[in-house]
Amino acid sequence: TLKNLLRQGDTAVLEYREVLRAIEKQEAIKDIHRQAGGDPQRLRQLLGEAGHFREVQEFDKEDLDRRGKEATIRKTDADARESKIETTIKQIERHASMLAEVEKNPSLWPHVRRMIIMEDDTPEQTAASIPEEYDPNFVKMTIAKGLTYAQQLEQELGRVKFAHEQKAEAERLHLAREKFAQGKWATDLTRGIPVKTVPGANRPPPP
Repeated sequence: TLKNLLRQGDTAVLEYREVLRAIEKQEAIKDIHRQAGGDPQRLRQLLGEAGHFREVQEFDKEDLDRRGKEATIRKTDADARESKIETTIKQIERHASMLAEVEKNPSLWPHVRRMIIMEDDTPEQTAASIPEEYDPNFVKMTIAKGLTYAQQLEQELGRVKFAHEQKAEAERLHLAREKFAQGKWATDLTRGIPVKTVPGANRPPPP
């Protein structure tokens, strides 16, 4: 019937307008990307100013995921650094203990010397710096220097661990606050509550 034809025509017009709006939005977003010039925070700001809040929401989700992965990588690197320091301390203490036994029994010197050289990262240089014959003064001096260095490393390890823990906690709180703000903002969008600001638009940089 004519009425049905008119209704179908109205539906087609509405669909056409929806397609046009979608195309216009895509072009507008492309233009914003060009204006941002590859600067992520500038892109985020421009999207928010233009009212593309859902795009900002997607941007923030990707950003939080990326920063979470970066934090994991930093923690892995920090753990590796701590582990290396701890391993070095244990090696120094073990060498000091072995040298102390040599002081009691000098005949152990060739065996201990060989073990110290084999465990070093630069065995050739270490071999050149250690006398082949037992030297009580050299052994005594090496023990003293080693234990002093181990104490310094213990102090450094304490500082490194404290700094890593502080930074990790600051990052955790920073991300938690942003996730909460963005979650509330996304909920408001879903419920149709008017949103005029972008969460974290003036946020400080992550720690």
